[in-house]
Amino acid sequence: MSIMIKWSRGGFMNITAIKAKAKHILLNTNNSQYKKIIIMILIMSRIPNIYQGTSASLGILSFILGILFICLSHGYVVSGLKVANGQIQALNDEDSFVGVIRYKELISTYLVSNLFIYGVSMLIFFVLTVICSIFIGTSEYFVDTFVNTVIDETMIANLLYEAPSFMIMVAVLILILVASLLITSALASAMPYLLEKHNIRGFQCLKLSINMMRHHIIDYIKLELSFLGWIVLIALVEELLISFLASIPLALMIVVCISSFLSI
Repeated sequence: MSIMIKWSRGGFMNITAIKAKAKHILLNTNNSQYKKIIIMILIMSRIPNIYQGTSASLGILSFILGILFICLSHGYVVSGLKVANGQIQALNDEDSFVGVIRYKELISTYLVSNLFIYGVSMLIFFVLTVICSIFIGTSEYFVDTFVNTVIDETMIANLLYEAPSFMIMVAVLILILVASLLITSALASAMPYLLEKHNIRGFQCLKLSINMMRHHIIDYIKLELSFLGWIVLIALVEELLISFLASIPLALMIVVCISSFLSI
């Protein structure tokens, strides 16, 4: 552990070299199985979001599925490490379900990671909202309007005219929230790999990840933003995927997922 921390403090993330190496690996290997794994994980990870907000009971089901699928992204880590280490022949369909198969082993670390990323970000957002409301003196009317009204161009135009300070505050808070999510994500980004390669779990894993990544936050954010086009494209595909999956009866979807898992 001390070796990894020492390297991370003195090392440098060469974004161009990282992307070039990744591109070289993907172009010079038969990665059809890897693509299949990525697609399977992508589809399964969208299932908890399909019925979100349609009813109270389905909302609860969506929350439960979200907890059950919280480790699903670990399949990206397992399969990605195999590809990076030249073990592409070792890829198999089981890698898509590794987050479910090894749920008991992975859950504590992924819960800590998510609580850190979203908990810290929302805490910062809440505190700053309270502070801004006190100093700007935002009225309850505008807050209620913003929270309980459907957001459209007319509403935004009215608020810009009637309460420009409130809209500026909202814009600043959103930027701060995004920045907080990026920073906390950067600090926790090494957790899945520490878990997989060194079997370090929970808060110990978070602490080590923070120590490793705290000098590379800007590098990490630059690396993430360099994939902004792909991120937008994937988001659009996910929306289409959710619309398609929502047309499939819930019972049939559950049967298909269970059958796929049992067939491994």
